[in-house]
Amino acid sequence: MKSFGPAIPTMSLGHGAAGYTMEAKLQAAAKAGFVGIEMFYPCLEAFSLTLEGATPRDKLRKAAAESKRIAEGLGLDIFVLQPVLNYDGIKDPKEHEERVEEIRFRFELCHLLGCDIMQVPANFRLDDGITGDEAKIVADLQEIADWGAKESPPIRFVYEAMCWSTFNSTWQRGWNIVQKIDRPNFGYVLDAFHIGGLEYADPTLPGGVRPDAEANLQQSLDELVRTIPGDRVFYIQLVDAERLDIPLAPLGSPEGSSKSPYYLHGQAPRMSWSRNYEEARGAHMPIEKICKAFVDTGFKGWVSFELFNRFMSVPAEETPDLPTEHAERGFKSWLTLKQNLNLQTDESQHLPKQPGQHHFHLPKHWHPAHRHCPPIESTPPKPTPFDDVQGDVIIGLQKRVQAFIFFSVTEVDAFRHILKHKIAPKVATTVTVQEAAQRIAAARSGGSRVWLPLTLFNVAFTAVGVKKLLGVDDDKMQENFPGATAFLAGQQADAVKNLADTLKTDQTLANWKDEYLGRKIDGVLLVTAEKLSALEREINELLEIIGKSVHVVKRVNGTVRPGAEEGHEHFGYLDGISHPTLIGFNDKTGAPGETAIDPSVVLTGLTAPTLSTGTGTGTGSSGTSTSTPPAPSWLKNGSFLVFRELQQLVPEFNSFVATSAVEFQKDLPGITADAVGARIVGRWKSGAPVVLAPTEDNPVLGGDPERNQHFDYGDDLEQVKCPYAAHLRKTNPRKGTNNPVIAVAPHLFIRAGIPYGPEVTVHERENNKSDPHHERGLLFVSYQSSIEAGFQFVQKSWSNNPAFPFGNKANITTPGSDLIIGQTNTGGARSANGIKPEGNTDQNNNLSAPAEFVVSRGGEYFFVPSIEALKTKIGA
Repeated sequence: MKSFGPAIPTMSLGHGAAGYTMEAKLQAAAKAGFVGIEMFYPCLEAFSLTLEGATPRDKLRKAAAESKRIAEGLGLDIFVLQPVLNYDGIKDPKEHEERVEEIRFRFELCHLLGCDIMQVPANFRLDDGITGDEAKIVADLQEIADWGAKESPPIRFVYEAMCWSTFNSTWQRGWNIVQKIDRPNFGYVLDAFHIGGLEYADPTLPGGVRPDAEANLQQSLDELVRTIPGDRVFYIQLVDAERLDIPLAPLGSPEGSSKSPYYLHGQAPRMSWSRNYEEARGAHMPIEKICKAFVDTGFKGWVSFELFNRFMSVPAEETPDLPTEHAERGFKSWLTLKQNLNLQTDESQHLPKQPGQHHFHLPKHWHPAHRHCPPIESTPPKPTPFDDVQGDVIIGLQKRVQAFIFFSVTEVDAFRHILKHKIAPKVATTVTVQEAAQRIAAARSGGSRVWLPLTLFNVAFTAVGVKKLLGVDDDKMQENFPGATAFLAGQQADAVKNLADTLKTDQTLANWKDEYLGRKIDGVLLVTAEKLSALEREINELLEIIGKSVHVVKRVNGTVRPGAEEGHEHFGYLDGISHPTLIGFNDKTGAPGETAIDPSVVLTGLTAPTLSTGTGTGTGSSGTSTSTPPAPSWLKNGSFLVFRELQQLVPEFNSFVATSAVEFQKDLPGITADAVGARIVGRWKSGAPVVLAPTEDNPVLGGDPERNQHFDYGDDLEQVKCPYAAHLRKTNPRKGTNNPVIAVAPHLFIRAGIPYGPEVTVHERENNKSDPHHERGLLFVSYQSSIEAGFQFVQKSWSNNPAFPFGNKANITTPGSDLIIGQTNTGGARSANGIKPEGNTDQNNNLSAPAEFVVSRGGEYFFVPSIEALKTKIGA
């Protein structure tokens, strides 16, 4: 390339996750005058979610091809796909192999985009899973360079030393790595922020400038010009940074060390500075001086204005002009730089791009109609106003910690007034949760596992509470909640009659905590946050607002498990993987294998298909249908919440699994405790389904959302791979019952639980017995439009029922109970057939569990009103 060309990254024009469309961003870039585009992978990923395809990778392919079509139509040249984050120096061979496979898939995206470069920033992970061993880092990068060289056309790479990278944070160390890679298709990218932000500026200092800034920067730039040949620099990136009024605390400082709202404990301060504060040229550092040094190396090529700031993740509906504003600011900087440094451009011709060659041209005159082009893929109209649905119901409130505040109403009129005027306006809706998800995705697009400051809450009421607030009698409650027998009776009665919770000899509940007994609870506040201190502040504020109008009956806290166990429940199995999607809302963006269900299965007050409420005995349907009067209009967009406090006896479960494995080894040498546990659960601890990985765990499969729920039991009707009694199969038969009339979708529900209690202690582990002072388990939450057809049906007719699945193809008369959540009222032994492999048709191949491993400690049924109902019916 014999000239310079102005470019801009797609991310700089707004995060795709915040709603800024690919077309709008590319149009803004072209209209401003840019001719080159850095394609950010998160932007491509966000675009892919708006397209249809069999798998997420198919959607990505479509997004890449469509992005190229749009760009070419606007006269734009996509020249790089970036970033490949945290690749070099990974210690774990399996993780390394997975990353290489992912990178090779991105080669395909490069070809579809029409680009031939991928950018690899130096690893910035802070855990002990990476190494700074130079030979290892070089070998890792040589491996992908050699794979890229085999592509047609070849794929090139650039290495980037970021000023917060763990081992290679200076341009000197980055260039040293590139020299040792010694591959013609592996070059370097020079970034003004990473040089200036290390040699000149320091966000942890008052004033933000190093004492030796001028001399230090000049010395570094002089060395750079002498050292790096311009033809090994494939492109350059320019951006300044904001001078901070409040310094950030150095890495390793105690939490709360900085008063800056953008300080993130545990994140490198220069990364926080970069992601939240960067401005266009001229704000803080001598960017023009740095750029001149880049040019003095002999470099010619793309000059990219890589802007990051805190506004890029603001929802597009709030700042729809952001792509235009950022593009215009960036191009104005380009014009100033071009003039001051006398940068020559070739804008006279637009030739087809050959491998390794780039020709620039300016876009043709814009017609005003181009400014309002419709999106590439329009979203179908939503049949339900999701801003009227409380946020935990469909997507789930984002949380690291959560509290359930159970209360009784003591002053009805005061509470109803507060509810309408002060609580309802603050309740998180589905739209609130969507926007929060976009902000989180935007904040994590750089690869960091940050937790944004985010507190949310929802509110729900028991039948006793609704009756009290509406001031109605039992007959009116029946009219308001037609057919909702379980809700009206309460969970205590249902636990005795239908759920088979353990009973005493007098037929009262044996293990329930007192607060859940006697229908003391009128309502619950579900409060979530990213850390405990924020949770406490939110709870205190809510209770101050509510004041003396309520009495707190009970509080239960849940928390995401620490470290590598994040996302796993206490038995150790990856949880929260498989959820249904709602037709017309998120069914087009769900992962493969997620069942799309009618919204009426989850939301009340909608026109619904006939739901089953029977026992599922194989009489021609999944149960007997019941006809109920139409629901009153105020129930629309609500849902029934099932809350269960479920204690998990982890040492006892682990001991049982280990003992069973030893017994199985008499016939099956080599079978492990993990394998036995996986067959009891239906998944390995990694999340890999047993039906797809029947003999050994496959963590790659378990962690792949494209595959870890993309299965059914249609080709395993004789339980060869997965036992009929496996927890996963019992609670969702997935075409595995040999009875085509059994309907599954009407009985599905959305789960939103969270673990509670401490990790298992050494003493408990050594003695294979849970300490009553260290209770742990799951705060189970589910949402459905009918408790009878949802939670109650699955627990009673499937999990507890030893005969289900009936009429199975292996001719097993008693498939057995779900050994995880199946109950018998006695709390005693339960058995399951087929847990031991290689005996799938043997009636006597049964494994007996001496006692329950999951113990119900109590719970309640709630109604979650719509926002409208909170304001106009429940509130007053």
